[in-house]
Amino acid sequence: MKIKAIVVDDEQHAIDSFCSIASEAYPQLEMIGSFTRPDDFLAYINQENGPDILFLDIEMSPYSGFRLLELIREKFDSDLQFDVIFLTAYNQYAIKAFKYNALDYLLKPLMPDDLLTSIHHWENKKDKHLHPVQLRQLGQFFSNPQKKPDRMAMPTLEGYIILLFKDIIRCEADRNYVKIYCADGHNQLVCRSLKDVEQILSNHGFLRVHHSHIINPDFITRILKSDGGAVVMADGSDIRITRNKQENMAALFERIEKL
Repeated sequence: MKIKAIVVDDEQHAIDSFCSIASEAYPQLEMIGSFTRPDDFLAYINQENGPDILFLDIEMSPYSGFRLLELIREKFDSDLQFDVIFLTAYNQYAIKAFKYNALDYLLKPLMPDDLLTSIHHWENKKDKHLHPVQLRQLGQFFSNPQKKPDRMAMPTLEGYIILLFKDIIRCEADRNYVKIYCADGHNQLVCRSLKDVEQILSNHGFLRVHHSHIINPDFITRILKSDGGAVVMADGSDIRITRNKQENMAALFERIEKL
């Protein structure tokens, strides 16, 4: 099955390189257009000639790729009818923004294996559109780089869910998914690996204490010495500490007042 794609990047050599790599790495990716100016793409796009995937550079002239997406939504007065994979030079802050919002990205210079991974990830998605919540959060992230996010967007089997970090008790690996247990008694199955989730939560005080578990220390009710160390969480779960035991135990006790 052909996948229709358009690339928007203000460097022609980057477009040429992308198209060359894409044609060899994934022949089913049909490049139906390319643009070096976001305003030209905005004038071109309509509901009938849109792609399945837009490969979009971020820093462009006369305005950014993010601003282009906002203008497209205004033009159609609706959600985007295609998905977006961002193109970016290595920038740890930008990459963090994508991870917080469950957005896919490719680093420049493009590597064929990375492109294949992104396309296969897209093929496995149920909702093949950029969700407006993701777009809004991405804008907030870039508009205020000093503010630490208090939530993340996570893909589920139905779409996306927004989770506040302060409401998460723990996360547990469930094959290729992660089950997130929340303070309101609900749990969410998200379409990410525990490693992916850890990369975000570790910046907010969460600890991976077991190969299958990440915990929020704010919800620990007991710390046990049995079996080499374990914690009891607010939801009643009993989790052994088997990973980085000394470091994790030290981190736990540093956050708790002791008599």
